This record gives sequence, structure tokens and C-alpha cells, in this order.
Amino acid sequence: MDEPTRHTRWDQDGINGGPSSIAIIVEWLTTGNNYLRWRGREAPNPNGQAQMCPEILELMHDHDIPVKIDALVRQYCSAQAHVSLTQIDNRLEPQEIQAYMLRLCPYWVMLDPIIGPLESNQTQFVMGEESDSESTNST
Repeated sequence: MDEPTRHTRWDQDGINGGPSSIAIIVEWLTTGNNYLRWRGREAPNPNGQAQMCPEILELMHDHDIPVKIDALVRQYCSAQAHVSLTQIDNRLEPQEIQAYMLRLCPYWVMLDPIIGPLESNQTQFVMGEESDSESTNST
């Protein structure tokens, strides 16, 4: 039986006492006329939301959202490395591998389709280079 994935609530995902994702969004929506601009009721513009993206990106940087994304990628890569090693080792059952993988990266199921193809190709290439240039055989 698959272990359910754990999700961090977006009202509890603040880093080091910083604001949560929902707090950042609410802060942005309640500042000035941002909500009206987002809904297109303030100077309607078909590209209005796209024009607000730089503001939102700046707010994301101010609250370390890129750090959160990097942390997710690191969690994913750690779980991917574990999966790669355990597949080679063959001593663990698939359920044990999956349970540990989900502890390392609770968002594995959602992230694997988008990160997996990029990171696993890069990991295989790096691992292939190391195995070609470094021998572990002793003679």
C-alpha cells in the first residue's frame, strides 16, 4: 500500500519564522489596489496580470520563495539519488524504497514528472563521467 504524501500547508510553510506563502499572497492582494488590478477592474487591460508578474516576483524574492523552491529541488535530488542507489543495491523492497523516498521528498509524486527528466539525465551524465574517469578497482 502506498504511503500518503505529506503536504506542508501554505499557511504553515514560512522559513525561519518568516511569513507563510498565503500570508505573502494576502499581503500582496491587500496592498493598495492590487486585488482590483488583478481582477482587471482597475484600468482593464488584457495583459494586466502579466504586467503584475515583476511585482509578484520581487515580493517572492523579498520573502525567499526561490529558497523554498531550491529546497524542494534538493529534497527531490536527494530522494532521486536514494532511488538510484537502492535500485543498484536490490536489497530493499519497492515499498521500503518508496516510503523512504517520500520521507526525503514529500512532494515526490508531484515533482517527479517535471524535475525527473531534467535532473535524472544530469545525474546520469555526471555519474557516467565519474565512473569513466575514476576506477574503484584496486590492482
